Amino acid sequence: MKQSIADVKRSVLVWTQAVFFSLLFSNLVWLPYAHAGPQGGEVTGGAGSIHQSGNQTTIHQNTQNMAIDWQSYNVNSNERVQYIQPNRQSISLNRILSNNGSQIHGRIDANGQVILVNPHGIFFGPGSVVNVGGIVASTLDISSKDFMNGHYIFNDVLGTDGDVVNSGIINVALKEQDIFVAMLGIIPDIS
Repeated sequence: MKQSIADVKRSVLVWTQAVFFSLLFSNLVWLPYAHAGPQGGEVTGGAGSIHQSGNQTTIHQNTQNMAIDWQSYNVNSNERVQYIQPNRQSISLNRILSNNGSQIHGRIDANGQVILVNPHGIFFGPGSVVNVGGIVASTLDISSKDFMNGHYIFNDVLGTDGDVVNSGIINVALKEQDIFVAMLGIIPDIS
């Protein structure tokens, strides 16, 4: 029986699609859950601990100021990062060392202040919710040593061109007189 060229093309297309979807689904079954929360955190100043369980990352900050170097800092839509800090004036510096920008699509909660620095950019997605005492998100860098010594010196990182973009909801618990200062990216003294 003779097949037309159209029938042959249709058969090849159906076979190709069947192979593609079989390979796709067989690989999906064996892929582990991709945890995107902050990874590779190391406390480099102050004292505290980092605990990760499922889609929850909890940072217990034991000192007024604490610095953490992260290998990556991303938060999926079903994930939450919670900072438990001594008080409202406590500050957690989070330096992201990845060569990629950070993608924040889930929740970040803190009773104190949080600084996120990633020279490759920080994107707060439409579904992200940030509830903090204060926040600075920057593509500049600050050394842990300067931060721990109270020197808020932010420096440009050559060869990077990241941006900070907010498409989510950011709630801060600042006093009215501190709002203008926070918008400038300076952490106010809330004493």
